[in-house]
Amino acid sequence: MTVDIDGRSLLAYNDLCYNCGGQDYSNLGAWPWHGVFTVDQGGILTRWDITTDGSSTGDCTAIVYSSGAGGSDIVQP
Repeated sequence: MTVDIDGRSLLAYNDLCYNCGGQDYSNLGAWPWHGVFTVDQGGILTRWDITTDGSSTGDCTAIVYSSGAGGSDIVQP
């Protein structure tokens, strides 16, 4: 898995693990932000291209384009 958030260093992980090693972010930095998340899972390549505007403490809009995985879900804890 690679995580490419604009303005931040590219990150790469060997596996997918919720809440492990910074793979999921609670603080993405300055808003608005844009990022591309790419996963190769058993030879199936999936990409999420996410753009947000608004703020981390108020209303925001997230636009998500995905390919390779079917539908996309955004979960806000």
